[in-house]
Formats: sequence, C-alpha cells, structure tokens
Amino acid sequence: MGHPDEQALATFVGGGGSSSEREALEAHLDTCGDCRALVSDLVRQRRASTPARRAPTEEVRITEALPSVGDVIDGRYRVARVLGKGGMGCVYEADQIHLNQKVALKLMLPEVAADPQAVDRFLREARAAALLRTPHVCRVLDLGTLASGTPYLAMEYLRGETVAQRLARAGRFSVEESVLVMRETSEALEEAHRQGIIHRDLKPQNLFLAEEPGGHATVKVLDFGIAKSFHPDVEKGLRGTTVGVIMGSPQYMAPEQVNPKREPDARIDLWALGVVLYQMLSGALPFEQQSVMELAFAIVKKPHVPLEERVPSLPTAVVRVVDRCLAKDPDRRFPSVASFRAALESAASEADVTAPAGRRLVSTPSAASTAVSAHGGATEAIAIEAGLVPARRRLGLALGAAALVAAGGLVGLWMHEEPAVVALDPATDPRPVPQPEVPPDDAGAPAELPEPPDAAVAIGPDSNTPEPDLPGAGGHPRPKPTPRLTQAALRTRLTAAEKLLRANEKGRGDVDEVNRRLLAQLRRDVEAAHTGDELRRVAASIEAFERLLRP
Repeated sequence: MGHPDEQALATFVGGGGSSSEREALEAHLDTCGDCRALVSDLVRQRRASTPARRAPTEEVRITEALPSVGDVIDGRYRVARVLGKGGMGCVYEADQIHLNQKVALKLMLPEVAADPQAVDRFLREARAAALLRTPHVCRVLDLGTLASGTPYLAMEYLRGETVAQRLARAGRFSVEESVLVMRETSEALEEAHRQGIIHRDLKPQNLFLAEEPGGHATVKVLDFGIAKSFHPDVEKGLRGTTVGVIMGSPQYMAPEQVNPKREPDARIDLWALGVVLYQMLSGALPFEQQSVMELAFAIVKKPHVPLEERVPSLPTAVVRVVDRCLAKDPDRRFPSVASFRAALESAASEADVTAPAGRRLVSTPSAASTAVSAHGGATEAIAIEAGLVPARRRLGLALGAAALVAAGGLVGLWMHEEPAVVALDPATDPRPVPQPEVPPDDAGAPAELPEPPDAAVAIGPDSNTPEPDLPGAGGHPRPKPTPRLTQAALRTRLTAAEKLLRANEKGRGDVDEVNRRLLAQLRRDVEAAHTGDELRRVAASIEAFERLLRP
C-alpha cells in the first residue's frame, strides 16, 4: 500500500477502522519509519488533549482503572490478556503492534506509582537486567511511562515453570538436574557480579525454567528489583536501596543480611545459591523455623539441618559444596560463583553423576501443558505469586514477620509477596521482666539504662504480678491458672528488650538503627494484636528478638 494520509493514521491511533484496514496499516508501519514517526506524533497530541469519550481500544491513560483486553498502551502494545494482578500492579500478555512480537508488560498500580521508593525498585529491575549480557536473565525490551506518570516495563515473554513449581510438583530434583540448574544460574550471577550487581533475592520462585524448541529448558534468573551494586558508578545508575534496611526473602537471606554489621557483598548470593541447591536436592529448607524472628535467629546463630540427614544417599562431595555455601562466615564460602560452579561440577563428576557441558535441562510435558508464563499464569508464577493474600491471613503474616518487615524490609516478589509464617504454639507463655515504662529514645547517643532485675514473673490475667500459692482441696497447693497474654504484658516485655538493646549500644558505643527499627515494628504489632493467637505470635517474635540481642 502507499503512504496513508494523516486522517487514516489518526483513525488508526484512535482505535478506528476495520480489522483488515488496521492489519494492512500495521504491516505498512513495520516497514515505514516516516509513518511510524507520524503515528508517534499523533499519540503525543492525543495525550495532550482531554477527549470527552474514549473507544475501548484507543490510547489508555491509566488514572484509576487499569487497561482492559484490546486496549493500546503507549501507542505500541495491544493488551491480549491479563496474566496476573496483585498488590503492586498488573502483568499482561501483549502484542507489540509494529513488530508482531509477544511481550509481557508490567504496569504499576497508580496508587503504588505515587510511592517514589516503589518506582525506584521498578526502574532498578529494568536497569539491572539491561546491563547484563547473558541468555540466563529475562530480557528487558522496553521501559516507558504513560501519560499519567505510571511506568511500565516490556519484558521477554517466557513459557514454562519456576523451580518452585517443579519442586511442588516433583518433590525434589535429581543431582544431575540440580547441577544443570545451578550451572546456568551461576552463569547469570557471574555476569551480574562482573557488572558489579548483587541480586539479593535469589530463590526458587525467581528461577524460571523457560521452554525452548526441542523439549529443552533454559534457566532465566528473574526479578532484579532489589539488586544492589558494589561498584559506586553502577550503583548510581541503579539507585533505590538504603544501607541498614533489610532486603530479601527470609528463608534465603544470609546471616549478614539478617543482622548486618557491615554492608553485605556478593557472597550473599552464594549463600542463597546454597539454600536453593539444598532445597532442590532435598525438597526441604535448611532452616524451617515457624516464625520469621525464630528463622532470623537460627540463620544467624544455629547450624542448618545437615543435608545428609534429609537425603542420606546424596554424594558426600555434593553435600560439602552445599555446606560451604551455607558457612555463616562469608570468608568461608566460595570466593565467587565461578568457583562454586567448578566445585559443584567436580563433586558431581567425582560421584559419577554425569552433567556434561553440552547437556540441557529437559522441559517436562506437565510444565508445557500448564502454559504458565514467567510473568503470571493459571498457577502460581513469578510475577503474581501470593499477589492477593486474604485479609484474615494478612495480619498473621504481618505479626509473624514483625521485625524483618520494619522500614520496608522484607521485599518479596514484585506482586507483593509476603512470607508464609505459621504461628508458634509455645508450650509455655514467655515470662516477661516487669520494668517501668521508658519512653523510646530514637536519636542521639545511647541512653544510660539501669540493669534489669534478675527475677522474672509469670503474667496473670489482669496483672503482671504472680498469684500466691493458695491451698486447695486436701491441703495441697491449688494449681495455678494458665497465664494469659495481654497487650500490657507484651509492652512490659518490650520495655525490657529495649533496655537490653540500649545496654548493647552503650557497650559498643554506637546506635543500632536496624534493631531500633525492629523494636518499633514490634511495638506496632503489639498494638495491632487482639486475639490469643495474634498475641502468641507477637510474643514469639519478641522472644526471638531478645535472643538476637543476647550475646
């Protein structure tokens, strides 16, 4: 066809014209740069105007509503279907109009886009992925901003399943499969570390087994939303994370992420690789405490469950590789992902587990049949996993994650993933140390605090003092009633924890900002807890917090 006139292009931009006319014009735009430029000008003109009515397929300015199927976004992408929607935004399958290419579009919810930190994380993912030249990272194809100011991200459209989904379906991976997944994952991380980028949120949900022709699968590392650079010039381009704020998903966080004494480096990704490899080989996690605070304490202070206890048949050399990744001292881990990969492949070879360099991971038929995208789908997939958490469950999650969520801490999936936390059911209620209320001192030098008394008393129904032993039938002491947790008792316990924190600060001569944030979050959780289960969860978190404070 010849060059269409401006009126025909304006009709096209407005969503008008028959399907055959639109298809012919789209084919022309694929080959004509002049007409594409004119279409872009027309789109900009439409943005500047405020039309009284809008056709369903015309340019969408997202203000309160998200786009619908058939809408055109930014003059380039036509929405084909919704892949997932969550607390942070929505992910769509879309067609790139001029290139006839399928993409995955991430759009932030308008109310979320009003938060500069959320936008920073969104843009950080795009910048980090764009820096990496490896087939094992999900490619970012485009980054733009709608007229409303809402950013969007166009990404490579992938089909397959996550490592987490295959684990849920198959239980665990074979040693050979694990080596293949770790080989490709480590290649992606090696490129990231070479560019000065630390992922900081490696987990099975962020490792996607993308389907490829011939029944093979390749690993794609996803979600660089909380990536950080250890090169100042690269970090300037990434922006967005704050020193002293805990970032990551709790089960995969290294000790230095949980309790940062110094700025963590790339070796936190080695720890996370070890946790993922442990989980792939055994179907279980190395630390499985029931509350996030208990989990944090175990990661920092306790040994992991030995992998050979989970799966006695595993080759000893492979177990040694996992154990080295999970060394609490970063200096005892592998110095690089390349050395980790070499050690793992050597261990597999030593155990006669063949995973030659040309070997490919197999895409399973069940994965293909579910037609899950890396960005959303019918089952739990990357961008939408745990996106819509029932209201009754949210409070439990918030209470269980008490301290680590402080100051925007635990950042899970882009679609507002929250860690699944099972409430603790302790055999006995925690025993607080009654103290007079001390107002928090969140700034300046550590305050001088008196030592807490040695005696500890149980919590009574309406008082913090114990009931006397009164005689019962036959002159025997009457059994004491089971102590009942109250908000007042938990407030008292937090006061004692605050004294311990201040004493630690005085001994070190500095202010522990991270633990002060955790304490502030626990105070908020106490005020939000009303039922017995909620109070018990907070009590368990306070107990774990106290244990973290003790030397």
